[in-house]
Amino acid sequence: MTRFIEFVIAFLMVVALFVIVGVFLPSHRHVEHTVETNHPIRQVYDFLNGFQRFKDWNQMRAHDPRVQYTIEGPRRGEGARLRYNSWDKRVGKGTWTITRSDEDAAIRIDVDNDDYGTDKTYQIDLEEKIGSTSVAVVNITMGYDVDYGWNLFGRYAGLYLSRNIGDDIEAGLNNIVDVLATMPNFDYSYLDIAEVTVQPMNVLHLETKSKRVIMEVYGALLMASRELIKQAEQNDLEITGPVRLVTINFGDSEYKFAVELPVGEKSAASNDDVAEEAADEEAGMDGMDEESVAPDDALMAGMAIEPVAPLPELDLPENITAQVSYGGRAIRANVEGDSPARLNIVRESLRSYAMANGLTANGYPFEDYLQEITDVIPEFGDYKVYWPIVDPDAAGAQQSQ
Repeated sequence: MTRFIEFVIAFLMVVALFVIVGVFLPSHRHVEHTVETNHPIRQVYDFLNGFQRFKDWNQMRAHDPRVQYTIEGPRRGEGARLRYNSWDKRVGKGTWTITRSDEDAAIRIDVDNDDYGTDKTYQIDLEEKIGSTSVAVVNITMGYDVDYGWNLFGRYAGLYLSRNIGDDIEAGLNNIVDVLATMPNFDYSYLDIAEVTVQPMNVLHLETKSKRVIMEVYGALLMASRELIKQAEQNDLEITGPVRLVTINFGDSEYKFAVELPVGEKSAASNDDVAEEAADEEAGMDGMDEESVAPDDALMAGMAIEPVAPLPELDLPENITAQVSYGGRAIRANVEGDSPARLNIVRESLRSYAMANGLTANGYPFEDYLQEITDVIPEFGDYKVYWPIVDPDAAGAQQSQ
């Protein structure tokens, strides 16, 4: 009996000590880490402003490779939500929801799970600065905050926050830098980029190649365009849009590409205006500006793909074929007043945008030349540059396994 009483007294003393110490432990905990990357701040922001690339950097999969993810709500920005579920108790289940998104500056993520505490949030802050090598770098700071209130068990759990949550934050930030390093390092923030639906068109298609020199590329484009226009005239076809260049292989020294000319059967109305059209064709592609682009902004996001009526039987040389151009989802950049020599930078910028936003490429990039193609390389011109992607809103695209 004496020993039992001693045991009870000892137990009560431990409980009292537990309570006294717990009362003086902090009810709020904060842990943060910072890393540096030389990638543009917009690319970093897009990479983190949604959950499409979450599994590529977050440490949940390191703890449980079988953890299940479900993405809900908008794909980016406020309201984007990730639900996760794991049989591993270290991971558990819960949700991450973006509740604040300041472009190129900050992202706040609210966390709801069974871990101790309330008001659990991750705060990601981005700061662009000049690094030690006089090159612009971005500091990525990720912090975690949690309130334990009067939950003494939570306050004790907070003693280990820097070891569990803090270690995961540090590892996750390093993963972010590693994944960014696999992406094209292009700042696309100056571009007018949109995700659109491209309508397919009947085109005359000619593949060619040249040295990777702007004069030779433009010369090959000009020769191919003239040949396609000639074949359209000989087959009594109407030109329905601007010349399109499709990049097949942008090699180190050689550039392989296709030139496409949108065409269609001449309507009765167009036959009445033969003289006027002949004058336009004689001027090359003059008049094929943005207003005449075949249903380009039938390129509106979410628009259904319209079927294309087949062309009549054509008499074409072996190097030219009648095809239906790409139809489907794409990211598009409107380029105004820029040199054609810079179009590959725009293409790579679109690829950078796609990778940062978790979009999957789905074919060759292409661009529409929205001005006359002449013997003189334009110093400045207007273009619509596209990179086809897999439809992110298709059935099952919102699920990450």
